Amino acid sequence: MARAARTDTIRAHNRALVLEEVRLRGPVTRVEIRHRTGLTAAGVAGVVARLVEEGLVREIGRTAGGRGQPATLLDLDPEAGFTVGLHLDRDLISGTIVDLKGDARGTLRSTISLPTPDAAVDLLRETYRSLLASSRATEGRMLGVGLVTVGPLDPERGRVLGPPNFPGWSDVPLRDAVADAIGVPVWLQNNATAAALGEAWYGAGRGARNLLYVYVGLGLGGGVLLNGRLHVGTGRNAGEVGHVPVHAEGRWQPLEDVVSLRALRAAFGDRAERLESATSDGIARHDGLQAWLRSASETLGAVLAGVDNVLDLDAIVIGGRLAPDLAAALVHEVSAVVPRFQMRNRPHAARVVQGLVRDDVAALGAAALPLYEVFSSEP
Repeated sequence: MARAARTDTIRAHNRALVLEEVRLRGPVTRVEIRHRTGLTAAGVAGVVARLVEEGLVREIGRTAGGRGQPATLLDLDPEAGFTVGLHLDRDLISGTIVDLKGDARGTLRSTISLPTPDAAVDLLRETYRSLLASSRATEGRMLGVGLVTVGPLDPERGRVLGPPNFPGWSDVPLRDAVADAIGVPVWLQNNATAAALGEAWYGAGRGARNLLYVYVGLGLGGGVLLNGRLHVGTGRNAGEVGHVPVHAEGRWQPLEDVVSLRALRAAFGDRAERLESATSDGIARHDGLQAWLRSASETLGAVLAGVDNVLDLDAIVIGGRLAPDLAAALVHEVSAVVPRFQMRNRPHAARVVQGLVRDDVAALGAAALPLYEVFSSEP
């Protein structure tokens, strides 16, 4: 029995390895998969044959040029399955539906006021149904739904434990309530953790094995990938960079009280809404906003350098709900601060980059959660 279980584990691991190579590099040949995974030619051939039979992978043509016989090219079949990502925040619900290759087939975004848990389930069900209708995807090919919101969460039990600024949301069984409402499997995760996955798979962090994603929203969240895997920690709430204590403005406070949309609104009051959508020219002309960016970036950059010193990252991606020009200005300032605090003479220091996906990065990351389970190469 033990040998059979080990064989099944190895077979699942090899299957996921091959799927991951096709996802990342398709179109790709069997020889290229063998070279990158270290599997035998017979092992790759067997896994590919099963994936083709399952309909997940398809043969799309032959290589051209070069020596020897042309090789068959393999790629994912985008129509083989779909996933939906749903993002619930205090003031918005966003959703996206993607095919097996991660290409968005439809997106929705609605402004809301914080709903009760029961009302939130109704809104999430309506968003899911609308996405299905707009994309013409069939529920028979639905692999699952990723659902993300702010922490703290208990993803294993599917419960929202009581996020700050979410009154009435204490120990809410959101995952199961949504799964019952829509009739498909649901994965619950922190929004910033899912956003990290979205950027690592589809955005500015593509190809990075070790990554910190910083999600600037009403608060400040974070997600971590280590060796290509989501790192969720013992309590499954790792990455909460916004709750790192910092000394700013003469007192100790959480980092998200210094860097976030809420912090910007506290600093500028009624003017904040206009500043949040400022263009690069507007930022350059506004001395107060520039001063706020420099101050916030000094604090944020020191924290991010500390995280890099501990984890030795490939990249730090800053994104979330900031408008593009404001996000670019923040990244520019932070990029100048981080090197001052990084350990000297290391062979590598993390690069700081702006996230490529903005409004829907959390929803896109949520949609990647069911696929992450399919493509996972963890034995």
